[in-house]
Amino acid sequence: MNFLDSRLPERFWNKCIPEPNGGCWLWVGGLRGHGYGVVGSRRAMKRWSVQAHRMSYEALIGPIPHGLELDHRCSVSCCVNPAHLDPVTHRENVRRGQVGRTTAIRQSSKRYCPIGHPYDQENTYWQGHRRSCRACRHARNRARAAKRRVE
Repeated sequence: MNFLDSRLPERFWNKCIPEPNGGCWLWVGGLRGHGYGVVGSRRAMKRWSVQAHRMSYEALIGPIPHGLELDHRCSVSCCVNPAHLDPVTHRENVRRGQVGRTTAIRQSSKRYCPIGHPYDQENTYWQGHRRSCRACRHARNRARAAKRRVE
């Protein structure tokens, strides 16, 4: 894919710099929250704006499938190189992102449940990728059964 593709206006390419080491196309125009590039117009009666990486992907690759969002495989939010973008579900995008990695590391580093039972081989119950405390689960089940008996 040619860096200066004619399917995008020259104004777009003037705000984009190729990064030689990682292959990113860095957006140096306006940025929104979390560092995502934005392209827009302020003409009277025709105000619009779109994220720069979405514009690049749709112009050079094609439409983003319904229900999916673009994930930056390079983890550089101001990158507009469509080769670095994958259409994925929101859940997958969060899982791949820094928030997903941070949460996974934080959760896996916990050695005890909130009540204080250890997360060990005997006491850990796995539900897919989630772990829960077997002792707390049994206590909840016993309490639920006792409540049913009273009713």
